[in-house]
Amino acid sequence: MFHNPFTGKASNSVLETHVKLKNGAIEPEYRVYMIMCALTLLYKYNRTAFTDLMTKLHHPEQVISQKTLYLGMMLGLNDATGKFNKSSKNVILSSVSGTETHNMTLENPVASAHPVASPEPISILVSKL
Repeated sequence: MFHNPFTGKASNSVLETHVKLKNGAIEPEYRVYMIMCALTLLYKYNRTAFTDLMTKLHHPEQVISQKTLYLGMMLGLNDATGKFNKSSKNVILSSVSGTETHNMTLENPVASAHPVASPEPISILVSKL
């Protein structure tokens, strides 16, 4: 049994369910969960890489370090050129608020879901993997 902390739902298979995001996109629940795990890790442990990748999403012409591009690529958020895949883009647009480095916050991307207090419960996310 899989329990998604973002939707509060339990399911026998994460591959069968889809969720509606705040930006209106419909994405597979397992992809939303995995992308949020990656974003939460970046937000909690490497805020510079997090903000650089978010800046790259909003301003594709922005040059960021190869190390940050590689980190995003290893987490499945972007490719080697910095281009974000469709699911990553939808989840990021639905979960990250603020556009400046000092005011970016990470929120639950799922529309009408049970609220998640903050990106702090990293132990909950990691224990579900």
